[in-house]
Amino acid sequence: LPETLELTLRRSYRSFLLPTGAPVTGFPEAALYRIDETYYALQDGMFYPFVSDNAYLTRYPDNFALPETKDFLTRYPVSERWLGFRVGSIVSFADGVFLITSETEMRPVGSADIFLALGYRFEDVRPASEEEIGIYKRGRIFLLGAEHPDGTLFLDQDTQTYYLIEHNTKRPLTDTRYRDFILKQQAPLQVSTQSSAVHASCLLEPSLLGQSFSC
Repeated sequence: LPETLELTLRRSYRSFLLPTGAPVTGFPEAALYRIDETYYALQDGMFYPFVSDNAYLTRYPDNFALPETKDFLTRYPVSERWLGFRVGSIVSFADGVFLITSETEMRPVGSADIFLALGYRFEDVRPASEEEIGIYKRGRIFLLGAEHPDGTLFLDQDTQTYYLIEHNTKRPLTDTRYRDFILKQQAPLQVSTQSSAVHASCLLEPSLLGQSFSC
């Protein structure tokens, strides 16, 4: 057993401690269409329908989709997989609040206290229908200390820099149009580079019985 242990602490959201990635310079690229009152994205030679207008509008403005006739759908096969909300969106159904964590998964938040402790606001929760959430599988419950999902928007209060969490990095969101589009849906989580860099250290020493350490 060691005679002493050195302990160092710092406090921040886990996702904000991720390494900085390449800047986000615009909306995710996509070929978008509106056909017969349904939005579609053309990806890899296949049409993917959006499950609802509500879901599409969390990803792109309405005018990004080109209007086409129903005959246009015959050019490519239509996927059986639906596209849903922007990853990082917050939705509610029945008595639960869920975070959209991927294209196929949503995770329930454990309690109202946990939801607020993660930095979210109830004003930003978007009601969803049974059809809209039906395209997702339900993942494990979000608890305190969980890492925020991709699509989460942070604002560094020290530098006024916006960051978007994506693929285990925090990416500076430099495109103002995309930033403002996301800000209309939900407020950023407030963070601080200076505060997250502050460390508290101490040397843990054993108790008289040697069964615990403290400092």
